[in-house]
Amino acid sequence: MQRLTAEERAQVEAAIEAAERRTNAEIAVVVAETSDDYAGFPFVWAAGLALLAGGALAILRPLTWAPTLFLLEAGVFLLAAIVLSLPRWRAYTAPRWVREERARWMAQLQFSARVENRTADAVGLLLYVSVAERFVEVRVDGRIAAAVPRATWDAIIADFTRSMGAGSTVTAVVAAVGRCAEVLATHFPPIPGQQSEITNRVVEF
Repeated sequence: MQRLTAEERAQVEAAIEAAERRTNAEIAVVVAETSDDYAGFPFVWAAGLALLAGGALAILRPLTWAPTLFLLEAGVFLLAAIVLSLPRWRAYTAPRWVREERARWMAQLQFSARVENRTADAVGLLLYVSVAERFVEVRVDGRIAAAVPRATWDAIIADFTRSMGAGSTVTAVVAAVGRCAEVLATHFPPIPGQQSEITNRVVEF
């Protein structure tokens, strides 16, 4: 995914502003291209493919000259390492559980840095989206966690993930922000004179 265009960013930020007019809670949105660089995994796959290619040649042609075998393995390794290190493929070289673990860790890091205990009433919410991993997470401050069952956020995440796979990530973000606002408005309605305590700007990296 490329970075959001100015129009897409404005669309999401307008959704956040509209949502926060319905509730005393604060909503932050972070969109990450990926939650980790997964730098070592392409080389693991490249080494495995090189050994597989060399082994196959050795079985099919046992008398292959050793330098030829070496050149084949080196060529396969270099080609695979280059291709699998491309940004669009790199994340997929890591096991799914690793991708989910790294994304959860980054979601918690972003929550701690941008939302947690940043509001006077402990009513902050983070919507974290990591595109390469197709990972979405909702993290909430203490009062929200006490008032809203985790299953509510899990349902929003599930709908987001389906929408993200079927169409625009931006559309899914806007819809999720609206649904979060519906939930928050029930438990934390707006109060007179409330001030924004967390930026409405979409954070991208």
